[in-house]
Amino acid sequence: MPGIPSVYYGSEFGIDGKKQNGSDAALRPPLDPRMLAAQGQGQDVASTIARLSAVRAAAPALRTGDYTQLAVSAKQLAFLRTTPEQSAAVFINASDKPCGVECDLGGFAGKTLRDLLNPGWSQPVTSGKMTVNVDGNWARILEIA
Repeated sequence: MPGIPSVYYGSEFGIDGKKQNGSDAALRPPLDPRMLAAQGQGQDVASTIARLSAVRAAAPALRTGDYTQLAVSAKQLAFLRTTPEQSAAVFINASDKPCGVECDLGGFAGKTLRDLLNPGWSQPVTSGKMTVNVDGNWARILEIA
């Protein structure tokens, strides 16, 4: 979604937050990364957040581009971010199983999708509707070049 990404209170690490006595303070318990590492929690999550942050930092369209929704379903989302210099399409699959996300990128026919999140993957853009395959619980961040 447009805006600055944020980590709210630790649910991404499996930390429970509870509203108590009408206060939201317990929803945001202190998060000590050293404690998480000692318990064997969070390494994968922290490295994934760092990876996503690096992709965002390297792609101007992800930070400042116009937002266009491409596809929405119960467990999948695809959107396009565009600046005059760059276009990037983001495909998110929140299902445990791989799936194909269908959308229309026909306006970019003849160009190539290059995955910034999963290096080495690319796919030509065809006219009209096309399907982008996304692994379970993962995403593709595709620069259109």
